[in-house]
Amino acid sequence: MVAAIVLQLAACQRGSNATLGERAGKYWQLKQEKRWEEVYDGYLDPALKGGLSKDAFLKKRLLAFDIVTFTITDSSENGDQGTVHVKIDANLPLLGIGGKVQMHRKELTTEDAWVRHDGTWYIRLSE
Repeated sequence: MVAAIVLQLAACQRGSNATLGERAGKYWQLKQEKRWEEVYDGYLDPALKGGLSKDAFLKKRLLAFDIVTFTITDSSENGDQGTVHVKIDANLPLLGIGGKVQMHRKELTTEDAWVRHDGTWYIRLSE
């Protein structure tokens, strides 16, 4: 019984048993916390990693906007393809007069494409 629990915990950590909505929620939580290395390591589509080094991925995230709150409004699966709709309340950096960066709060909606490999959902980013 202990071995079964250990195996279940290991599977949960890899995400293979997590639903699309659960994986998307954790992904957005990591984005909100700007934990980009964890996003790259655990959530980025492995097919994209061949053409995008971790260093290049992290550099693109330096100017990321601040996510104040997010809500997964819908998720749908079609085989190994998935779509997640997210409502975001964010602070966006905008260049103001005199070159000063000002933060502007804005509500946004986005649609994320996901793909499932070996039972685990990964975000498909267009880098």
